[in-house]
Amino acid sequence: MTRLDEDARVELAQATVFRLPEPVRERLFVDLPADAMRAGARLEVRLAGEGGYIEPTLRFTAHRGATAPPVHRIPLTEMGVRTTGGSTFVELARPAGLVPDRIVLRTDTGSFHRRVRVYDVQQGRAPVEIAATDVFRVREIAGAEQLEIDLRRARGERLRLEIVDGDSPPLSGLSVTAEVRAPALIFDPLASELWLRFGGGRARAPSYDLQRLSGTRLGAQLLDAADGLPVASLGEIRDNPRFDDGPALAFAMRPGRAPDVATFTHVAPVEVRGAREGLSRLRLPPSVLAAAREDLADLRVIDAEGRQWPYVRSPTDSVDLVDAEIRRAAEDDRSSHYTILPPAAPARVDAIVLHTDAPYLARDYVLWAVRDGEERFVVERGHLERAPNDAAPLRLALPTTRADRFELEIIDGSDAPITLDRVSLSLPSPTLFLAAPDGDYRLLAGDARAEPPVYEIAEATDLLLAVRAADAEVGAARANAAHVVPAWWEGADAHTWILWAVLLLAVVVLGFLTLRLAGAADADAPAASSDTPADAEPEAADEEADDEAGGDEPPPSAPGGGGDGPASF
Repeated sequence: MTRLDEDARVELAQATVFRLPEPVRERLFVDLPADAMRAGARLEVRLAGEGGYIEPTLRFTAHRGATAPPVHRIPLTEMGVRTTGGSTFVELARPAGLVPDRIVLRTDTGSFHRRVRVYDVQQGRAPVEIAATDVFRVREIAGAEQLEIDLRRARGERLRLEIVDGDSPPLSGLSVTAEVRAPALIFDPLASELWLRFGGGRARAPSYDLQRLSGTRLGAQLLDAADGLPVASLGEIRDNPRFDDGPALAFAMRPGRAPDVATFTHVAPVEVRGAREGLSRLRLPPSVLAAAREDLADLRVIDAEGRQWPYVRSPTDSVDLVDAEIRRAAEDDRSSHYTILPPAAPARVDAIVLHTDAPYLARDYVLWAVRDGEERFVVERGHLERAPNDAAPLRLALPTTRADRFELEIIDGSDAPITLDRVSLSLPSPTLFLAAPDGDYRLLAGDARAEPPVYEIAEATDLLLAVRAADAEVGAARANAAHVVPAWWEGADAHTWILWAVLLLAVVVLGFLTLRLAGAADADAPAASSDTPADAEPEAADEEADDEAGGDEPPPSAPGGGGDGPASF
């Protein structure tokens, strides 16, 4: 663009305008300097490129507002990169106090078009999406690129980028820069010498009269008039000698009651170091999760004196991917059977990942869970599918299930069984945030009758999670040497005692009835002998004498017997 003055031609700007169907992107504006137009001057616009006449319509747009604040550009530190499922995930550290308005990508890749999602990752919270857009570059067209991503407000300690690569390789030489507009404060000075106090993470957000005008017409007018206000300048930044450098959670770092250590079956060492603000993060290993109850209500953190320290459980669980032991079971004519053993049992599993070098798969499967060594039930039925030349592992998603082992049946049909090189388990891992000073602690687990702990700091969970936490080291759980197996009656509840009372009452009643029936039978025996007729004894004596005299000989009157008398009928 060129300005035609009366005596000269002044070039104002050069830019590329474009409209692309795939990806759908366009750039139809050209920035001009503030003094581009003068009275009586004309503007010459020259369009160059392939194609016919496009009949453009030109419109001038002017923007007037408060003095534009300077923009700070700060490189973000990369904490980790992983590529999975056709996407690249980049973890970026967000320094405390840095709330970027946008991020800018830098890459050596020439031409690309990728979908990018940005997540705000705050400790103890699920990631929150704060941006989703397309970034692209067309190397053959000068200026045809879009690498800036506007963000909503970030609150967490990390930013997570998800770059959807599809079948393309990841972007090479990737780096990310944050852009932050320096904030401007408008205030009514009440003194000639003022102090700006900031930092420390101890103060709450202020509530001022002028702040209430934000978003109103009066507030907009105030910002428009800001150019005419006096400008204050900042002096040298120095430390505040009155700043309390103690832990931010000093109010919550108080030990509670000492639990009965003998009621817990397992114990794990905990080492807290570098908890400057009094908060540390405890990631529970599989051995602790196996020893604890499924609801984790039996977890207690105690110090060397046996006192318990308060903690809150993270509202969301992280995920650990651990290798499992796999055993090939017997095969039948159409199926292969595998037993999958977690590193510590029982384990909560929400997915099983199968690693195999089979180039192509299309087979059904059935997955069983075995609990307490006896209970066996179907967890999932599905279809294993892998396209040719796809080397990605096979992921079997399942509802979160706590089991001692899993049994997998793959329906091979007439095909040969596949070889499973490795099996991984996805374990949801709860996180505990402990309010305690640096030191050595013990984590107790395995009390089946323990009530869930109740701590005051649970009412201030949002405040706790806003404090930066240190990572504590949690060791493997082992048997508690101080554990004492309680007698059965110590753990009996009301229902158990009622059941025993009913059983004892039944035994007493049955015993009473048995004794009564036995007594009645003994009383009836003499009465029966006294009712016998008097002539029964002589008759019995005669029969006995006949037996002794005649033996087996028939009586004289019997048919066929000796004697001259007539037969008696």
